[in-house]
Amino acid sequence: MQKPSFWRLLGAYAVDFFILLLIDFCWFFLTRSESLIQSLAIWIINTGYFTLLEKNGKGSWGKRIFSLQTCSASVRRVFSAYAMDWGLGLLFMLGIMLFLYKLTPDPDPLAGYLAAIFLGVPVGFLLTYLYFVTSESLSGKTLGKKLMGLQVVQAVPQKQKEETK
Repeated sequence: MQKPSFWRLLGAYAVDFFILLLIDFCWFFLTRSESLIQSLAIWIINTGYFTLLEKNGKGSWGKRIFSLQTCSASVRRVFSAYAMDWGLGLLFMLGIMLFLYKLTPDPDPLAGYLAAIFLGVPVGFLLTYLYFVTSESLSGKTLGKKLMGLQVVQAVPQKQKEETK
């Protein structure tokens, strides 16, 4: 099984993260909530997106477009792996948001809050995106996938499978 290239993973996760950004921002503006529950709901949505699409090794939309797949595994293992990885992403995002909020010198707390939301969320998403791409391009695994025994590989087209037999 061939380890996927950095560029192929970059494209696949770009597609997936664009889809997730649309879903997350729609959820954010529909609920208009700025709480920990909001963050947990987004974490569940993001984890669910990958879990539902990657069960049995089928792959998310981005991975399907770029001919990648996660080695076949149970839904529980895929969910656990992505729950850990998105948990790290959520920690990135919350840490950056807190840093930006505290960094704002303006005495108006609204300015710090807006900086945290409008800069912290995209930067946190970007760091999470880079975490997935770099770790999977180096080893085929993120921390969550490594702990759950999963790996991302480049899919072999059906024609090549038949020729090797």
